[in-house]
Amino acid sequence: MTRRHLGRLLLAESVSASACSTASRETLARLAAMCEAGDFAVFGAREVVDSNSDLAFSAITVSGGDAGYLQLPDSYRRQMLSIAPDGAWAGWVPEGSLPDAYGQGGQPIVRLTNDPKSARTLRYKGWYGLRLTLSSNAKDIALIMSDREGARLTHRLVLLEQPTGDIAEDLSSLVAGLDLRKVERLRLSSNARRLVIGWPDSFLVVDVPARKLVFTGRGRFPCLSPSGEELAFMDPGRKLVVVTLATGARMAQPVNGKTYGVGSWTPDGSLLLAFVWTPLALDAKLVAIDCKVGRYCDITRLDEWNLGQYCSLIKRTLLSPLPS
Repeated sequence: MTRRHLGRLLLAESVSASACSTASRETLARLAAMCEAGDFAVFGAREVVDSNSDLAFSAITVSGGDAGYLQLPDSYRRQMLSIAPDGAWAGWVPEGSLPDAYGQGGQPIVRLTNDPKSARTLRYKGWYGLRLTLSSNAKDIALIMSDREGARLTHRLVLLEQPTGDIAEDLSSLVAGLDLRKVERLRLSSNARRLVIGWPDSFLVVDVPARKLVFTGRGRFPCLSPSGEELAFMDPGRKLVVVTLATGARMAQPVNGKTYGVGSWTPDGSLLLAFVWTPLALDAKLVAIDCKVGRYCDITRLDEWNLGQYCSLIKRTLLSPLPS
């Protein structure tokens, strides 16, 4: 390689890095403006031990400062917590409602809140819940639940009505033969017209009103956009994929590098939170991605256990001050 060629290569890399830096700053500014206008914080990036010695999720500002934590009246497991697509409601299956190791006990309840000072209890007909997801405003709730039919244990996928807890839809026939106990992700679109069910290696998307499957795929951490029109997921090769469900068309590669987890879309559907290791980066980070143009910005590093799968924007009205 001649000196001239080397000079051109270094100049090209410098221009590319400068352009990426500008794009990153613009994306970060968009995210910061979104959080300020909607009173959001970035949820699920960190954990805190609360006053009851329970682990709970905390939230950060876009700049990385502490923004409080989600203090719920019940203990819960990470996979049994859902933040609505609008970031304004939280729903969970209380750990105390689960049966013990001998299969004794168990209660058919889920809990909802849009205010850390109060929570609503919803009771349904069944044994206990395994996983749930909310639509915006918590108007609709999808639930994987266990039930007993005599001596037989069954698992069902249902939609619950508010505020009665009645079963509005039973979608179990659409996932017949699949093990609902191993579902890793359950997500509703903002208007509850689409539902994605994800296992560690595959997923499917349901059109709820039509009661039919509209998309299936291989991969992990599938996440519907709030509109339900796009689906993001991590493919088996750790690439981030975004699909338009109406056509099956894939967007251009949103971000280069390895993806380790996919969180949630922002409430307006313009950005996606994911945990990726981009080229030239020293380590993986939680990033916000504009999937339509392939721009992204770094937000923060995550703890070893955290793949970013629980990360989303959350209304700060749901958060309590961090315990001292």
